[in-house]
Amino acid sequence: MKEESFGKFQEKLELITRKWWFLVLFILIGTITPPIVTKGFAPSEAGEIISHILQNSLIRFCSPLYPVFKIVPIVLVFTLFLFGNRVSRIFSFYGGITYLLFAFLQGIAITDKYGFGMVTGNFILMMLVAIFWFWEVFLGKNDFSPQKPPLTRYWVIPLAFLAFWYPVNLESMEPDFNLTYLFINPAGLAFCTMTPVYLSILILIIQRLISQHFELQAFSE
Repeated sequence: MKEESFGKFQEKLELITRKWWFLVLFILIGTITPPIVTKGFAPSEAGEIISHILQNSLIRFCSPLYPVFKIVPIVLVFTLFLFGNRVSRIFSFYGGITYLLFAFLQGIAITDKYGFGMVTGNFILMMLVAIFWFWEVFLGKNDFSPQKPPLTRYWVIPLAFLAFWYPVNLESMEPDFNLTYLFINPAGLAFCTMTPVYLSILILIIQRLISQHFELQAFSE
């Protein structure tokens, strides 16, 4: 009975998350939710505060961890394509952990100007994505068994690689194609650079996800 109830809950959850208004809700949360700071501010300063928090977020204190969060995803991606579903839950768990870290390390800052500050919309969205990844750990529905995606789908790989590499000199903010950045910069702990990596992997298996979607629609009808 518990498994049957869980299955029904999962079906309802998937149907809800595929509704157009669910995406609109996500966008609204990220765009209209005001930031939180311990020092008062006028509503007109919201944009400046968000920029200030992002530029001074906690991630700048985590430089000793940069190599760890560059090497681990490289190893995970290779093992995922080598061993498929045997490591899929480990991959999903790592996804959940990184989105939790994105929320705290990029969504929060402590500065003299505003005190404690949080980009609330970003924090909420990243936490929700983390929850979905952890839900996938429990569910294990993504199928990473060996398959041959059409060649037209491989365009995502160079873009994901470029995002993960992030060939930019962080001091001058100018392009710098130093290969050591594959292992030492903060891209592995950043939402904007790791999300293309996760999305590219899901795009490569999207045909099976689409098949599951139509199976779910047929069942609900």
